[in-house]
Amino acid sequence: MKKKYIVGIVALVAVASLAWVGARALAAEEKQGEKPVEKPAVWNPENVQESLIHLRKNLNGAYELIVQLRNQVNELWRRIERVKQGPRGERGPAGPVGPQGVQGSPTTRGAGNIAFTFRDAGDDIHVLKTDGTVWKWPLLGWAPEGVSGINAPIPVSDIVDWQVISFLDKNGDVWRFSFASSTWGNYGHP
Repeated sequence: MKKKYIVGIVALVAVASLAWVGARALAAEEKQGEKPVEKPAVWNPENVQESLIHLRKNLNGAYELIVQLRNQVNELWRRIERVKQGPRGERGPAGPVGPQGVQGSPTTRGAGNIAFTFRDAGDDIHVLKTDGTVWKWPLLGWAPEGVSGINAPIPVSDIVDWQVISFLDKNGDVWRFSFASSTWGNYGHP
């Protein structure tokens, strides 16, 4: 909004300046007793001198106009820079709380029969399939995870986040796998 306002002011100043310079040039010519040079209707070798004089006057007038406009625009920018924004006002009170939205539908995670993927520090890729089994790609191809009891202990649709030996269920409970007992333990939530 501010930018459009500034551009509008600059355009208005430019148009006003053009009119002022044109009027001033005509007044100066009339004071000197010269009659205004009229533009020749058709260029021909006989009126070359007149055409050159007319062109020189037009160029001089245009140059003066450009210099004046540049000075006026620079002055406007100086004035705009001097205008400082005031301090921010106090924050008003919060508005009323709106109604609760409709419960969303459960999302589908993964693609095909893969629900989650995880890449460990050793560059092995592990996946949890929708049937709850854990597979990995160690080097040469997919194989079931070799750790006994590592498969998901709850339906995969109840798992929100999974990382091979731990996961978060939709109730916010954290589960962790114990290599010592080869079982999953539910650690609840904080």
